[in-house]
Amino acid sequence: MKTLLKRSICLWAVLLATALAANGQAKTETSSNVAIFIVGTAAKSAWVTTKFTAKHVVKPVLKTVFVKVLPKMTVYALKKSPKITKKLAPTAIKLALL
Repeated sequence: MKTLLKRSICLWAVLLATALAANGQAKTETSSNVAIFIVGTAAKSAWVTTKFTAKHVVKPVLKTVFVKVLPKMTVYALKKSPKITKKLAPTAIKLALL
């Protein structure tokens, strides 16, 4: 759970830094070549950051959530609510078969 929390904090920190960097650009009148260079550089750095975040932060977090946390939460919920389980189990099985 600690690694999930650490990865989530890192993800939000990267997203916050990206948003602040995008918002902090000054709107000044300059020649178009400089503007194209700045936009191109910002796009490249955003793409690299996105690839890194997706590979090293989001993928492990989602894998942890879907492989470990979600099944345990489902089993816990099914054990705690037997009446609801009887009603929803056929629907869940039908959805799983789709």
